[in-house]
Amino acid sequence: MISRESVLQLLQEKQHSAGGYTGDDIIEFAKIFGVTPRGLRRRIINLINSDNEFKQFIYPGKKKPTITLFEFFKIEQELESNPIQIKKKMH
Repeated sequence: MISRESVLQLLQEKQHSAGGYTGDDIIEFAKIFGVTPRGLRRRIINLINSDNEFKQFIYPGKKKPTITLFEFFKIEQELESNPIQIKKKMH
């Protein structure tokens, strides 16, 4: 069985470096542990449901987002300042 501490450490590293873990990260972790990605995903889901330390982790989806967090906040800020603005190319 995959140890709780090992999974916690890997997820904490991803949380600090990338703001969360993705499905691609689960595939990488599964290779490290020598298990299937599906089995590791089930283990993570069980830990999230039963262990409060695991509830803090963010799963944005299978792939990493195509925009950075900075770009997202910039778009959000512009929409708040002028919600009816015309779409334009961001620089």
